[in-house]
Amino acid sequence: MPGVKVQVTEKCIGCGTCIKGVCFVNAIDLINNKAFISNECREYGRCVEICPQKAIEILFEDVNYVKKSIEEIDNIIDIA
Repeated sequence: MPGVKVQVTEKCIGCGTCIKGVCFVNAIDLINNKAFISNECREYGRCVEICPQKAIEILFEDVNYVKKSIEEIDNIIDIA
């Protein structure tokens, strides 16, 4: 997703929890005993939630990303 990035931090201990059926697009591998996220990542964030070490972060590079997303969805879906 534009404006969003998922990254592995130095907290990663290589447990592999993030690659056990978590990623929809299989974008995570263990390389040198550390999780590595490939360019196939679609920033769903399931790996962020499941990591027991809290070693994977989701970063919003565009500070207005959430606001823009809400506006986009609001234009498509009528929840009234």
